[in-house]
Amino acid sequence: MARLLPYVATAALGLALAGAAFSNALGSVTVRSNPKLSARQLGASPVTELRTLDLTQLPKSSAEDRQAIVALAEQSLRVQALNPLALTALGLVADNNGHSAGSLKLLTDAHLASRRVLVTEIWLLEYYVGKDALADVLKQYDIVLRQSQDAQRLAFPVLDAALADPAIEQAFKPYISTATPWMAEFIGSSAATSPAPNLLAGTLLRTGTVKTALALKLELPVLFRRLGETGHVEMVQPLYRAAGVGPASLLTSVELNAGAGDPAIAPVSWRLAAQSNLRTEMLLGPNSDTIFNLKSSQATPQIALDKLLFLSPGRYRFQFDMERVSGDPGAARWLAICVGKSPSRVVAVSENTLVDDRVRALDFDVAPGCAAMQLVFEVTAQGDERDLEINLGKLRLERLKSADAMPGHAG
Repeated sequence: MARLLPYVATAALGLALAGAAFSNALGSVTVRSNPKLSARQLGASPVTELRTLDLTQLPKSSAEDRQAIVALAEQSLRVQALNPLALTALGLVADNNGHSAGSLKLLTDAHLASRRVLVTEIWLLEYYVGKDALADVLKQYDIVLRQSQDAQRLAFPVLDAALADPAIEQAFKPYISTATPWMAEFIGSSAATSPAPNLLAGTLLRTGTVKTALALKLELPVLFRRLGETGHVEMVQPLYRAAGVGPASLLTSVELNAGAGDPAIAPVSWRLAAQSNLRTEMLLGPNSDTIFNLKSSQATPQIALDKLLFLSPGRYRFQFDMERVSGDPGAARWLAICVGKSPSRVVAVSENTLVDDRVRALDFDVAPGCAAMQLVFEVTAQGDERDLEINLGKLRLERLKSADAMPGHAG
């Protein structure tokens, strides 16, 4: 399975080169430029002295230094049989000297004695990568990532990219579990920072582990937003359905019913602004109807509300009731935007709803191939001491016959 190598070998090399950082975090084995200036000068035992050495620098060491390391490791084994640090030291020296069979046995013995020597586990990771042994590579990653946050920082981006390979994706499935201590950090990192969050989303969907990821603290709004930013908004709908976190009707509805303003599933639900100069809340209105209440003091256009809709191609009419409660008129308008793989495209814009009380609807077309529509409510206050306050309610959406389009409405 040679496809594994471009992904994982890079990670193994990176982990090996970063061994000094790991040893600082874990107290792993070190090789110094002059081993004679080690803990032995302080009267320490060979076992203790081994803990002061960093073998990640072994390729740069002299033959004399390697001989000193072998002698120290052999003394350590006489004091403490099956000492994993000593076995690792001997194994890495053997590997550096070209004795591959002997190094494999020594480092495997070190691994069986203890999985806490990170240099051992990194060497075995590289070995299994060279053999293209996918299952063993992932087992080694699991061992390494359980030990070191430095390893997580280096390995997560490579594991994330590796999910592009179907074989790696399927082999990765057992690790997407609450029993994997580093999985919550991996999912959070991939969702928030991956240049291709669709790889994580696709893996969760194809392996049936979306709900497991939620148990691992996957924040759906973060992944939904990143999918939209990277041109994969079409994956939001199947993820939302698989997560089972809200009614399916939210995918096509604008109404202010159950879940309509739930921040845990935005922007499938309405996403409400929460800034110092612009705040949107869901409240009970004067007639016990649910409304959006907006307060703005910002003199530049700001998004107060937005929502994704997954609609069949056709022509639609979005209608709303609106009341300016206080403040100078300012400006407010609705935008309908097609979002997908290509750059977003505004397909309809309403007139200023604060100036013309007759503007209470927006007609727009959903073209074939438009992955999702985004409805956006944009407001601009006058910027004086009086905040602009607006109530919005009775939001509704209907599909039109082409002859039903209202003259004068954008579309």
